[in-house]
Amino acid sequence: MASLDDSIAATNSFASAEVEDERILLDPETGTYYGLNPVGDHVLRMVEDAETGSLAIRSVVDALHDAFPDEDYERIAEDVLTFIDEMEDFDLLLVRD
Repeated sequence: MASLDDSIAATNSFASAEVEDERILLDPETGTYYGLNPVGDHVLRMVEDAETGSLAIRSVVDALHDAFPDEDYERIAEDVLTFIDEMEDFDLLLVRD
């Protein structure tokens, strides 16, 4: 399981398209697709835009908390870690410690 002290990187194992308010990811090897809500899309874009190719998970949580200051930091962290674990299970993100 990922922790706030880890970093994440995107894999090259998916194609994506935007449909209305959702980003759709397709794994061409399995034919499986995943829908990301705007927050999930924002997290993935942050990782894809990282200059070093990876991004500290804590910085993702900090950025989301800055964008949504009324939300509990711990809740955001929990949601982000759950999202990252799911994306890692589907080989869409790599977690590095």
